[in-house]
Amino acid sequence: PKCHGQWFPPLNRPDLIIELGHRYLAALLIAALVALAVAAWRRRREPGVAGRGGVLRSAVAAVVVVVLTALLGALTVFLGNPASATVGHWTLAMALLALVAAAAIRAGALGGTGVRVGGAVSARTRHAALVAATLAFAAVAMGGVTAKYPSAAVACPSFPLCGTNPDAVAAAAHVQVTHRVLAFLLFFHLLGVALAVARRRENSIVVRAALTAFVLTAAQIAIAGAMIGLGLQPVPRALHQAVGVGVWLSTFVFYYLVRT
Repeated sequence: PKCHGQWFPPLNRPDLIIELGHRYLAALLIAALVALAVAAWRRRREPGVAGRGGVLRSAVAAVVVVVLTALLGALTVFLGNPASATVGHWTLAMALLALVAAAAIRAGALGGTGVRVGGAVSARTRHAALVAATLAFAAVAMGGVTAKYPSAAVACPSFPLCGTNPDAVAAAAHVQVTHRVLAFLLFFHLLGVALAVARRRENSIVVRAALTAFVLTAAQIAIAGAMIGLGLQPVPRALHQAVGVGVWLSTFVFYYLVRT
């Protein structure tokens, strides 16, 4: 688990500080999730904790997935950070976020309490929320592929259209365009869903969740354009990745609240 044989890297190496900081935060996350699972187990006889739809199942599942994510992260390092292992690590991390969000909603957070008294939800909204979560997962996972596939990140030097970079490998532009198409599909789908649930005056918590997911998706597309325009500088790239996580999390929360 050390970095170049040290627990604390030199302060003049920001790349090492970022890498090891990520590992320490992951260790804290594992401890927090284990504490959550233990607390839920100790209260398993209380209503809403054990059984189907209870916090305990989501908490235990989150512990299992966070351990698998950490193990895959270690394997990624041992293998020299290949694209396949890195994208797998990223995808497992997204699944972990979803499980933590599900546990929070089951415990009453993130609108989990208010959604039960906020009004009805139509069958159309339930189907649309599932489509939105699927598109968000695909778009964000494809973002991970785009970041790791050789020259895919620089294959399209213009936005929103793809002005092909002649120095990029043959399939890189297709990877980049696929990521963009999924992102725009998600944007227009969430736009339609947010307008529809607001017009139909459905569950107030669900309406708020749909609007949040749409706003984050719109912001993400704007950041993507700025990132391309600024020549893929590190700060907008990091912001693009961070907001992408927010897009997935907010869209999943929207879906799970509808499901709840």
